[in-house]
Amino acid sequence: MRSEKNSMSTYSGAFRLEEARHLLCRGEFAAPMNRTIDFQSQGLKASVEQMLGSSGKTVRAPSLGPRAHRVALRNDLTSLQGTFLLQAARTTHPLSFKMALFWHDHFACGNRKVNDLVAMNNQMNLFLELGLGSFQHLLAKVARDPAMLVFLDGAKSSKEKPNENFAREVMELFTLGEGHYSENDVKEAARAFAGWRLAQGSFYLDKQAQDTGNKRILGKVGNFDGDDVLEILVKQKSCSQYLARKLCFYFLGSLPKDNEIDDLARVIRQENFCFREILKRFLSSRLFFDDRFRVGRIKSPVEFVLGVLRSLEARFSGTQLARLCDKMGQSIFDPPGVDGWPEGRSWINSTTIVARHRFVHQVVAGATGPLKCRFALPSGKTQPTFAFCLLGAEVSSLEETNLLETILSQPQAQLG
Repeated sequence: MRSEKNSMSTYSGAFRLEEARHLLCRGEFAAPMNRTIDFQSQGLKASVEQMLGSSGKTVRAPSLGPRAHRVALRNDLTSLQGTFLLQAARTTHPLSFKMALFWHDHFACGNRKVNDLVAMNNQMNLFLELGLGSFQHLLAKVARDPAMLVFLDGAKSSKEKPNENFAREVMELFTLGEGHYSENDVKEAARAFAGWRLAQGSFYLDKQAQDTGNKRILGKVGNFDGDDVLEILVKQKSCSQYLARKLCFYFLGSLPKDNEIDDLARVIRQENFCFREILKRFLSSRLFFDDRFRVGRIKSPVEFVLGVLRSLEARFSGTQLARLCDKMGQSIFDPPGVDGWPEGRSWINSTTIVARHRFVHQVVAGATGPLKCRFALPSGKTQPTFAFCLLGAEVSSLEETNLLETILSQPQAQLG
């Protein structure tokens, strides 16, 4: 039995509307009023299982579907971004989309270099399909992914000229973090990935380009291939620590104490890096519901707009919304570099805050505005319901348009 002092022990406090809203906003972008009430009535355990699709029912992993593939074939980035936003706003599995965004940032590939939207769309579908499963399995798939092989030049590596880009980033950004490997580890790992190739958009192994000699990586010696290297990396204690820090920042908005990160890292190892089980425990934990992390997390542009539109259950123009997200600083399928997007307060500056306010005004403009937002108050509900959905608090009754604009323009609407 885990000690009660362990921050990953199950939260046992009150599960009121406020706690249900916190769970939904962090795990599903938003907390529509009806869903918040349902979660509060069924309790924490059942709510988390419902979010994860682990309540005994077989859940098919979501996908961007054939429309996204057709858009990708047309090489229309803005339309593909809009398709993703529409799917994320309407999905019945929002946590899968939330985790797909997490992995998209973690394994950041930019279309400016890949220059293949079909590959980028397929990679996003990979995150949707495997994002709640085994990290080691996902890592192996990403290492072979065509977009990644192009982005980090892995398909050009040979035993005569091993390319170190992927070997370096798989250690620094994907598994271990800075300071937990040496330059020699990078060089030796690069030899193990030599011969990984692409042909007609698919991975294959060129045995003539492989390096079959012994390599020394993180103290281990052997005739390692790429999969062996990935297994060695995941088994390092620093891998679970690194993923724990990233999960905490993504869901909590800031880093907890070192011992609390250790608690989550221990859970990651106990659950054998299965993210469905890890999130089941994390989203039910004392740490997740700690008052320190209830407010103050600045949403990314995509989370911000999806949070507003899912809360209001609005219909909208995906292409226009994609352009707005880009102006707010986040262009899906095209992160600025291999280390992904900036986080926290880096999202807010004099340019991006104007774009966020412009989005607010376009939501308020409703069906006649550029986003063509269509929403209505639920039957029998009063206007302050909107206030609770967006801020978690009731406000005085105002004219509907003024109410929405007032709420959405508040700094708190950037948080959640």
